[in-house]
Amino acid sequence: MTDTTLAAGSVAHDDHGEHAHHPTDTDYVKIAVGLAVLTAIEVAMSYIKGLHGLGLVIPLMIVMAIKFVIVAGQFMHLKFDNRLLTRVFYAGLILACGVYLAALLTFHTFSKDRCPDGSRAGAAVRSTCPAR
Repeated sequence: MTDTTLAAGSVAHDDHGEHAHHPTDTDYVKIAVGLAVLTAIEVAMSYIKGLHGLGLVIPLMIVMAIKFVIVAGQFMHLKFDNRLLTRVFYAGLILACGVYLAALLTFHTFSKDRCPDGSRAGAAVRSTCPAR
């Protein structure tokens, strides 16, 4: 009575044997702690006085991408999905980063005529920045 007739082209599979190991509750706690540490690193980088412009944005984008891969791979179970779908999903991250950088460049965020407080200096001369 356990025999089933398969339709042409269909494949039977064992519900337990083919699935990869899914994370346990302990694994999720470890992932959460790792994400918290990465977030703390991002916040700490924003307080470093010497980092600004691309020197700050690039490391923040790298940490953001690492966090995205961890969250998408673990919590959205992409590491158990078809590789093509995973690549398409990660292509969205690359596209979003490109659009974000293009928007920042459009607004001259990384221009030399920016003062440390974000205001614009007159005639690209930093000496016209307001005193602190």
